[in-house]
Amino acid sequence: MAPIRYEVPRLRLRIAEEPYKSALLNVMRMSSLEGLLGHYLADSAFTQTIARSEGARRNTDDHTEAEFAFARSSGSRESLDLQALMELAHARQQDRPSLSGEPIDWEQVAARRISLFTLTGAPAPMPLYLSESQRELARLHLAYIRGDFVGALGSALSQAREPGDLVELSMFADLFVRGQHLRAREYIERLRYLQPTEAAALDGLWHLQRHESPEAAAALESAFRLLHDDPWPSHQIMKRALRAIPELLAQDKTQALKFYQSLATPFAVYVLNEERLGQLVNVAAVLDDTVHCGDALRQLGPHILWQEAFLRWRLSCYRNLGQPRLAAEAAQDLERFLVHQPQSIVHGL
Repeated sequence: MAPIRYEVPRLRLRIAEEPYKSALLNVMRMSSLEGLLGHYLADSAFTQTIARSEGARRNTDDHTEAEFAFARSSGSRESLDLQALMELAHARQQDRPSLSGEPIDWEQVAARRISLFTLTGAPAPMPLYLSESQRELARLHLAYIRGDFVGALGSALSQAREPGDLVELSMFADLFVRGQHLRAREYIERLRYLQPTEAAALDGLWHLQRHESPEAAAALESAFRLLHDDPWPSHQIMKRALRAIPELLAQDKTQALKFYQSLATPFAVYVLNEERLGQLVNVAAVLDDTVHCGDALRQLGPHILWQEAFLRWRLSCYRNLGQPRLAAEAAQDLERFLVHQPQSIVHGL
């Protein structure tokens, strides 16, 4: 069977229409055909070659070879060498779909493929056929996902590279905020046009670093409010925003009630719900009243935090609420925690 031949002009028009335009931007964080093609690794002829190499082995309902092979390879990086597959497909000239009508910027396709891996939090493979420019870009992305933000920022500034997609726009904005670089404001506003929730979170983090508590609180509260309707922002950035709440409340406790209200109900599709619940408890502890501590504990349910400070606060809350049965259970949990605490190495010497 001949491979499907795609007309480039039609593809460009199609992805500019809804719902594809929004879906590509929100899910893949791409807005161009080159970005879409960055998700393409090999054609059907290549996959058929791999299938033939398996010979007569077949995966069926009562002979699940694929499932057993997956289980055996769990935790191993040797069984699926993605870089080797990409290099082989490229050498066979089977790494591109059949296209007609207009040229494609294949340099951009390779760059957008790097963003694909950053989006998933995985290091992008660096096959031998990448250009030096593409390798520099891959190293920038790698530093970012590995948490080397100083190195990533230095690389971004030295390359003087403009972001090529929403993944990179978000990454650059995050790096400039972390480094308190003057270009942070520019990139936050550019990001706000495409991802206002994420931009509001970075805006709050920027102000918090500068000890501008009212501005930080307003921006972060806005980000959490938007997150109730928008499940698509970067989880990494939104986690940072949530974890910044205790630092902000240490600067200004008067913001606690507003934050509690913005965290009191789950975000869209329950995104980051564990993080939300953890911070709900933190804010309730700052408010220090029975109404909010009771609500936070009810939402947390039976899966409590096994930490001394939390266990003591939980016991105090139930006692203040006048709930003896729950207070007794909380006291038992605290006692179990304290009994099994690790002893100091010099204890008893």
